[in-house]
Amino acid sequence: MLLFILIIVCCFSAVGRAVRASEESKSPDVPRCLWVLGAALLTHVVTFVSVSYFDQNIVIWYLLLAMISGTTGAFCLETRPGNNAIPESQTDPVSVRPALTAH
Repeated sequence: MLLFILIIVCCFSAVGRAVRASEESKSPDVPRCLWVLGAALLTHVVTFVSVSYFDQNIVIWYLLLAMISGTTGAFCLETRPGNNAIPESQTDPVSVRPALTAH
């Protein structure tokens, strides 16, 4: 039960950090999409209080956890202080281009 609560807390904190980090985005759809994931997580948590998931419904729960971890992972890496997730040499499109062209 403790691990289940820890998963929920980690997901809520990841969504919150991602929403705050995405507010600087040019597109208003990014924070809204992340907010929707948080709202879906809240819906599942409230449902877990009243009904236990069984059979194929648990797949939707795992799908939501995967979507949260996949979409918030990049935002959470960017917000860590001193984190160099992508080296500067890999972000330069000129250095990537020779690998993509045929010789």
